[in-house]
Amino acid sequence: MRTWTGRRRGYTLVELLVVLAGVAVLAQSFHAWKRAAVADGLVDRAVEAFATVDEAVYGFRIDNPGTWPTSIDPGLAGYLGAAAATELAARGFSVTPGGDTLAIGGDMPSEGEAAAVARAFPGTGAAGTAVNARGFWPVTVTIPVPGQESSRDALLPRDGSRPMFGNLDADGNDVDMGGGDLDTGGGDIRLNGGDVVGVGTAQADILVFTAAVAAGGSCPAGGVGRDSAGVLMSCQGGAWTQVQACNVTGGQAVRRGVDHVLVLRTTCGDLAGIRFEGSNA
Repeated sequence: MRTWTGRRRGYTLVELLVVLAGVAVLAQSFHAWKRAAVADGLVDRAVEAFATVDEAVYGFRIDNPGTWPTSIDPGLAGYLGAAAATELAARGFSVTPGGDTLAIGGDMPSEGEAAAVARAFPGTGAAGTAVNARGFWPVTVTIPVPGQESSRDALLPRDGSRPMFGNLDADGNDVDMGGGDLDTGGGDIRLNGGDVVGVGTAQADILVFTAAVAAGGSCPAGGVGRDSAGVLMSCQGGAWTQVQACNVTGGQAVRRGVDHVLVLRTTCGDLAGIRFEGSNA
């Protein structure tokens, strides 16, 4: 039986090209996956950074009522930690206060990553449409003034089930009782120079004037006050006038026609008193 003992032939050029093409496809797929993984990691870290700054801003606002921070470093250093605040500021993070909101800004290397970060904050996140001066794509997340969200209603229940643990600062806004009572439980109501308006009937055991008025000075119609000596004053014709206490010193019967009138004599002058109609007394 005859056998063939020739040498084994090598790979053909076509076979080598096929192998190289397969390796290239695998390498390209690996690099694409690697780029996507890196991008996803950048997005995740950026979202986490925005959330961290958000929490720090809320802490700052609660500790400083009515005031927003104006910088990441050093403004939020006490809430983020000095090292973290410096790092975030170097990465382009910033805070910009507005009226009832504050904008947190950050940078991303690409438009796609910026859009992905913005999508992580529905309704508040927005990606810029062009690179900024730093050469990055900007992302802005807007947050409301702390206290506007419904979850914070638990801090001061409306049903009175839990007392306040701090002062109520209305930040220049009104407190509308809706016709209800304001009961301080024996505490004081201090207006600090403000007015009480629209009061139909006021009741009090003691009325104390803490500021003195001057006789002859201008005054509001219907005003009552006291001067530096403690004399009671009332507003008469637009000027503060001493309120006189009239004491009755006597009386005299005067006949007027068929009637007699008892005229009362007081320290403030004569006052008509009792008239007796048709009387001959």
